[in-house]
Amino acid sequence: MKYLYSVSLFISLVSSSVLASVKTKETPFFQNSSSLNLRKQLPQVKIVGRQLWINEQPFAMQAICWNPVRKGQAHPDGLMFRNPSDEDLRIIERDFQMMKSIGVNTLRTYEPILDERVLRLVDHYELYMIVPALNYYATPFADIESRVRLLKDHPRTLLWEIGNEWNYNQFYSQPQNPIGFEGARDLVQRAAQFVRQIDQRLPISTVYGELPDAALVDSLRDIDIWAINVYSGLSFGKRFEQWLSISSKPLYIGEYGADAINRTTVDESAQELAVVKLSQEISRNLSARDSTKILIGGSLFEWSDEWWKDPNGRLDQQDIGGIAPGGGPYPDQVFNEEYWGIVDIDRHPRKAYEALLQAQQSQEKLPRD
Repeated sequence: MKYLYSVSLFISLVSSSVLASVKTKETPFFQNSSSLNLRKQLPQVKIVGRQLWINEQPFAMQAICWNPVRKGQAHPDGLMFRNPSDEDLRIIERDFQMMKSIGVNTLRTYEPILDERVLRLVDHYELYMIVPALNYYATPFADIESRVRLLKDHPRTLLWEIGNEWNYNQFYSQPQNPIGFEGARDLVQRAAQFVRQIDQRLPISTVYGELPDAALVDSLRDIDIWAINVYSGLSFGKRFEQWLSISSKPLYIGEYGADAINRTTVDESAQELAVVKLSQEISRNLSARDSTKILIGGSLFEWSDEWWKDPNGRLDQQDIGGIAPGGGPYPDQVFNEEYWGIVDIDRHPRKAYEALLQAQQSQEKLPRD
């Protein structure tokens, strides 16, 4: 398949030092993460135009959405990185090893990783973290402060993130206690200002569903980087060109991809095609390659299947169903929420994972300048 070779989102594109950070290391399987030494030197992270720089080099963020909920449990209490057992830690380490094999360099989570053992594994495998400072409307600001203070000096914290497509869900206040769009916008601003008081080093981002307008971007001046979640078939359309007229700030894709269901049957080939084509399009628009481009990177949705997401289904079985707002994924424009993983819940790779793995291995065989 010709398109496999050019899937360069999950291939390092900037410098030899960044390239080195995406290769899988030969390390023992999880034994005792307390033996893993945490780096003490913090990276220099800054915005230069539409680029994100780490240690004086433009960075191509090759991220994946990681929400590893245990089989038979639900988000957030069922997350493996919350009070993980030894078995959870083995699965987490295997996740990181498999991610590194396809070139992932950044984790995007929907709850912050706070467990010290997991944080040491994140550092050991040289994965940066997009840290959700606030996703839920009722989160006390004291909790925001504690997570920011805990993680602001962690060497793998890349940036803070406030909200996930909050224009749709109003910080998950709907339908029980809707705060409205204006309430959600004001919460973004208050949270960004609060985070900035605690940490002046790292950028702050927010994730919108589709493109915001220029007036909204201008009103949220404490946001350094914007992100959008996009599900619109096999292309992002004119969104990147449109962003040029909206803002001079960097952009990343917070979520993109496709589930593995076509109508009512599993279709791994359709998912593979969408992941490949959308990853290629992101790669062509990376500011790390060309400073006139807008994207610092993208975050593929998602790593592994989640069996809890269909509200009409069972937690201990995988159901076809569940809906989400904002357009529709390839090929059927339907969000089958329990089949989004490029690996299944037992970590068996799907064709999309294999395509990214083949692309990474092919690229590593090329001669370097």
